Amino acid sequence: MANKEPVKKQFFLIRWAKSFANYIVSSYKELKKVSWPTGKELLKNTWIVILVVIVFGAFVFAMDTIFSLLKGLIDGFIG
Repeated sequence: MANKEPVKKQFFLIRWAKSFANYIVSSYKELKKVSWPTGKELLKNTWIVILVVIVFGAFVFAMDTIFSLLKGLIDGFIG
């Protein structure tokens, strides 16, 4: 059986600093691979998001109004 000496761990702040530096370097490398949108694509997608939010908000408002009216009718018949 081989004689194994215990491996001495580094001080935790050194390990943390190395891990953090590795994270920053890896993140930078990954961000260089990203396909960033052009200004025109960004503007188009922004308008699409705004339109979808407005349509969905109008739908929720309409459903809330309809259900409130129905609740009022039901309460009128019961009460």
